[in-house]
Amino acid sequence: MRFKLRHFFPHSLVSRMLLMTILAIALAQGIATAIWYSQFKQQELEGLKSTSASLATNFASTAQFFTSLPSEYRHLVLDQLRNMGGTRFFVSLNEAEIQIDSIPEGKMKRLALETINQVLQDKLQFNEQHISADFSKPETLHVLNNDLLLKDLPRSWAHYSLTLEPLNPPVLVVQIKLASKQWLYIAALLPAPYVSLKDEVLPPQQILFLGSITAFLLLFIFILVRWQLRPIKRLAEAANSLSQDLSQPLLPEQGAKELKETTNAFNRMHVRLQRYMEDREHLFRSISHDLKTPITRLRLRTELLDDEAKAGKFNKDLDELETMVKGALQTVKDTDIHENMEPIDINQLIRQVSEDLSGSYQPAQLHGTAQKPFRGKPLALKRCI
Repeated sequence: MRFKLRHFFPHSLVSRMLLMTILAIALAQGIATAIWYSQFKQQELEGLKSTSASLATNFASTAQFFTSLPSEYRHLVLDQLRNMGGTRFFVSLNEAEIQIDSIPEGKMKRLALETINQVLQDKLQFNEQHISADFSKPETLHVLNNDLLLKDLPRSWAHYSLTLEPLNPPVLVVQIKLASKQWLYIAALLPAPYVSLKDEVLPPQQILFLGSITAFLLLFIFILVRWQLRPIKRLAEAANSLSQDLSQPLLPEQGAKELKETTNAFNRMHVRLQRYMEDREHLFRSISHDLKTPITRLRLRTELLDDEAKAGKFNKDLDELETMVKGALQTVKDTDIHENMEPIDINQLIRQVSEDLSGSYQPAQLHGTAQKPFRGKPLALKRCI
């Protein structure tokens, strides 16, 4: 599991900065939302409860008014209300209770209905079976009977009091049984700011705002980090190529204060390495030049020897010595001895080294023999042995 987390964790500085920014915003918004929800949600519920109680009191007054009228006058009063423009409620008298397509359950809906039912029962002293309250969507709201929808009525009858476009909040419907085959139907909208009964922790507008702010913040951080990383990338490229080219120019000191200090330290190291390599090269050139004179003098003396076998051994040793001197100087410049690769007889090479050192060291004890030649640099391998 730890390996998988490391595998998916971002590696670049830009991606890590963006990830940390997203986490910081999410954490800050989570804390702020928790504080807001705990402090203000209760106030919102209290406000909804008070508003529902006030609305239910108006419904009860309307029911009491129609109850006080003789049955034959109730329809006449309704017609007069419609002709005069009606009230802020939609009121009708129906022969039976109309079925309501209820909206989904929620905490705010339950609180509003409990408060309305309680107030109506206290005010009217009716049986619970004679009072029903529920919320319905405007597009599925039945009025007058179970076959007629709100959209089928003339707009002057109810649309001005039961619709609030484009929000289309749920409609509160209260039905009270006044007499046999006579149900008082009252529908209305909850007043602002409780037109919606959705239990939202974060409204869509706030989510859109947070998303926009986060996107702009990530964009600015991406640009800033990329801008600040340019000197670091140049520093990494210079460090990689420094081992191959010490003569490359110094880096410009750009970026933040810390980046300038880092670049300045790298440039100082670059200058010290250049001076060190120059001093070492001068030293080895001097040594090489000083050794060439005795080597040349020894060659001349070797030519005066009568024994050709000894002269050949002397010349071979002098050739190796000269190669070593050149190799030392070459090592300073290119870190490698300039010597061609060729097959080497390991057995013969070891015997030769043993014979050359037989006067100063004890004879070498050899175990086993090489079965085939080794391809390498003869002088470098001899020096190693």
